[in-house]
Amino acid sequence: MGREVQRTSFGEGTLVILPDPALEVPPFLQGLYNVLGPRFLYLGGGTGAFRFTEQGVNLGPVSVGVFENVAFSSAADHGWSPTRELLVVTKTRGREVVEIDGIPPFEAYRERVGDFSQEDLPRVGTLYPLGFPSIFGDFLIRDPAYFTPDGAMGFVGASIPEGAVGYLMRGEKESLLAAVARVSQEATCVEDPLFALVFDCVSRALILGEAFEEELKIVDDTLGGLPCLGFLSVGEIHPRGQAPLFRNKTVVVAVAGKKRAGKRFLSVCDASSEVELAILHEISALSFPGSYQEFFREMVERAVRLFGVQRMAFLWRRDDELQLAASWGFSDPAEVQKEMESPKEHQRIFLLGEQEAPSVLFFEASYPLRRREHRLYALFARKVEDVLRFARHLEEQEQRLRELEHLSLTDELTGVYNRRGFLVLAEHALLAAQREGKEAGVLFLDLDNLKWINDQFGHKEGDRVLREFSGMLRKVFRKSDIIARIGGDEFAVLLSG
Repeated sequence: MGREVQRTSFGEGTLVILPDPALEVPPFLQGLYNVLGPRFLYLGGGTGAFRFTEQGVNLGPVSVGVFENVAFSSAADHGWSPTRELLVVTKTRGREVVEIDGIPPFEAYRERVGDFSQEDLPRVGTLYPLGFPSIFGDFLIRDPAYFTPDGAMGFVGASIPEGAVGYLMRGEKESLLAAVARVSQEATCVEDPLFALVFDCVSRALILGEAFEEELKIVDDTLGGLPCLGFLSVGEIHPRGQAPLFRNKTVVVAVAGKKRAGKRFLSVCDASSEVELAILHEISALSFPGSYQEFFREMVERAVRLFGVQRMAFLWRRDDELQLAASWGFSDPAEVQKEMESPKEHQRIFLLGEQEAPSVLFFEASYPLRRREHRLYALFARKVEDVLRFARHLEEQEQRLRELEHLSLTDELTGVYNRRGFLVLAEHALLAAQREGKEAGVLFLDLDNLKWINDQFGHKEGDRVLREFSGMLRKVFRKSDIIARIGGDEFAVLLSG
């Protein structure tokens, strides 16, 4: 879609994005933004599957329209406030949350809002959505929409990553209407206004009821009767700074005119210490999910949601080459390297890994960074470095295991490891225990009187004793313990942790 816009437009303007709410919107926005960058203003909302264009009725995941030679001034807000009910998403499965605070989400919700049935989640989720804080002190809202048969909680339009820290949110009529007034006023910063676009979350209409007419009147009065086109949407798209962000429970107002009057307002970091602790927890929860692609996706998601980065890139050194492994607002590593030649006060560069041939993590904010943001960005970068070091260790471990498949590591008689297998695997296990700060123990076992058994009853009976004793060891010890026959009647066991 981004390349199509690039091919048919002047290279800048305003995009109106109309996704089907069934689409996973943030990854779509990432792909679009990587191609088009901050030269465009991003607006829109989830409007359903059917859209009518000059090419007819389109049934599909998304449509994008481009405004050129028209300046837009826009603003977005929701008016929802966090309750004191902090929660941690402790287990996810795709777009579904499996555990909150270590228990099923249905139980976690009932503990906070009282008893309700699973079928009633759309109503309860509308009243008590989840809000996730950023360093700006605002909250990105996500709407729980349904329960699966096994009790997981599903979301529309965007998934929630494992380790995310948020709050139950609450919206009152007065605060919702006040947010609309602020948004309508902030959006009128254009000369010779022509018309307005409004994307208003359908849940606001459900919550406000008859008072929703007041919301529409506030918009109309503030815009002075300007021609207006509006949408009831499921999830809204509006930039934070220049970068597109997918929101919920939001009203977005965009006024078109001949040119903007004044500069765009830039947010600065003003989060409370309590919010900062939540952000620190999310940084520490960043872990390797099993694939590099998934990790890079989660890395970008957290940087965008927590820090509101305008652009970021991770140049990953693999096979002595720098690859653009993760990006937000970049499509070419040459673009990143050009920015790194003369970094500005709103940019940070971190060298990760080997200093002789490092990987590079690049951040760009919408305002000059201060000490607080420098510290959080540095902690994030160090965590990324730790996760990648662990992932490389896993790769080396898998490579070693593949190599071990070609060796004779087991004792043919008993089925446990032989002396060579024990020495190789025990060395590896001890290094892992040392790295993780765990203890390990080694047991040596010597069977008495095996020679007498062989002499009195024959080696066949002696072999049977060895096999039965090995079977006892396998039953007694854990599968993770390394059991070996290291000599004729000598055994050893390494126990990690």
